Amino acid sequence: MNQPFHADTHSRQTADDGPPTDPYRAYAAPRGHGTVVMESSRGELADVWREAQRFQSETEFVLGPLRRRSRGRLIHDAIHYTSAYRDVPTIDCQQPLVMAGHQPTLFHPGVWFKNYALSQWAHRCGATAINLVIDNDVAGVPAVKIPAWDRLAGALHPKTLAFDDGHGGIPYEQSAIRNRDRFESFATEVASATRGWIDDPIVNQLWPHAIAATQRCDVAACALAQARHGLEAQMNWQTLELPLSVAVRGEAFASFVITLLQRARHFAIIYNEAAQRYRAAHGIRSKAHPVPNLTVTPQWVECPLWVYGDDTPRRRPVFLRSMGTRVQLLDGDAVLMDLNLSDHDSAVATWCESLGPNCKIRPRALLTTMYARWVLSDVFMHGIGGGKYDQLGDDIAFRFFGFTPPPYIVTSATVRLPGFEDASLADETAALKQQLRDLRFQPERLSVGWDSRQRSWVDQKNELIANRGDVQDLAAWHRRVTAINRQLTGSLERLESSLQQRLARARGNQNQLRWLAGREHSFCVFPLEFLARTFADMFPVDEGLKTGSGRAD
Repeated sequence: MNQPFHADTHSRQTADDGPPTDPYRAYAAPRGHGTVVMESSRGELADVWREAQRFQSETEFVLGPLRRRSRGRLIHDAIHYTSAYRDVPTIDCQQPLVMAGHQPTLFHPGVWFKNYALSQWAHRCGATAINLVIDNDVAGVPAVKIPAWDRLAGALHPKTLAFDDGHGGIPYEQSAIRNRDRFESFATEVASATRGWIDDPIVNQLWPHAIAATQRCDVAACALAQARHGLEAQMNWQTLELPLSVAVRGEAFASFVITLLQRARHFAIIYNEAAQRYRAAHGIRSKAHPVPNLTVTPQWVECPLWVYGDDTPRRRPVFLRSMGTRVQLLDGDAVLMDLNLSDHDSAVATWCESLGPNCKIRPRALLTTMYARWVLSDVFMHGIGGGKYDQLGDDIAFRFFGFTPPPYIVTSATVRLPGFEDASLADETAALKQQLRDLRFQPERLSVGWDSRQRSWVDQKNELIANRGDVQDLAAWHRRVTAINRQLTGSLERLESSLQQRLARARGNQNQLRWLAGREHSFCVFPLEFLARTFADMFPVDEGLKTGSGRAD
């Protein structure tokens, strides 16, 4: 039997009090090469496990049975999934569980560092590490922009290389490979484009894993995730992995969602009010950010869920319509399932039976991390973006469940491309812009070879400035100074043109430098040894957990 949990207030706080700590902490990515941010959402980093145990104890009556049932299934599924493409060590199912998650993309090294930190942190704390592959998000264009080497010019320039055809727009788990030849040749194209600058990019070690993965699945995102995880095995990063689409298929997630649906209208109101508080606090005018409000009408309530399927792969919102003691879930017009919410076991069974290739119901972002943090894991590790937005999730969960939320860790790193580790991003255009300003308002400051006519104008202006204190008609004085400035500026057209050209080149060079020295380049173009060494320097293998803020920047 599926024991339901109850979304009532059992904690010492009341839902009207608001979260017990500032719900909107500022998280920012570190700037310098080889710097890392790692901090707890509440208190000191060293206190994370104590806070997690506090949450487990407070919520034992409400979430304990569901938590144990869901974690047993989660670990079983993660072992089964991971063992299909890499060796899995013996897992102690009684260990605490630390979890992270990200979309299956060729992300930048700061995101990949989170996977490394997840493995290291779990090892030090005697925990099991599981990474969720967030495959229900909408995929972007299947391509990356890389810094390619122009042999003739002897310089780097942006080049976009695609690993598949298509324009994205559907969930990752639906993104079947369209052009296998392009996919298989991607590593060769990247290596060719970077040759002469980076002669052995990670993609050379990564892509054999990706091609092997296509024999198990024909989905590009699946192949990318398994390839990265396979490479992590070679680097001795010990984590399990599981797609979110698998983690939410079973009875545990169904039980969690059914309990929310029993109070769907109340949840939606709390959700919308929390989103509005977040917008007000951050000065956000758009009603679509950070998340759109859920629609609430007398007849309908929008749920924090998406639905899609193989025949209709684009995500659609899920709505709940009350029908007496029963409810219907719909995607607008079509009925997805008919549930008797007064019978929890029956509703869970109906939910599970209704799912299939053309009815894939997945949680939206805030519900995903709510389930992952409140039910599946002891501690969750977010990146910068997740850490910011899940403060909204904590506000919603606190007011709905009545418990102080569990802590999470926010971690990210900045790694620059080889050769740009110490690149200065100071604005080189400032001096040129100042010269152009002087040319208009104080041309006499410019060191140029004045002719007699120009010298005469300069002398006249200097005399006007020297005698300003005796001037009776300031307006006439100002007009005369302005006229002289115009005469001087007009006589320096060639200098102005030269400064404008130099400014345009400086801006182009500065933009190029900013891009090259940025932190957003795909990890696949970096040398593997370079990244491995940088990660180890930021989070050494044999270093104990630090106390304090956890910030190492």
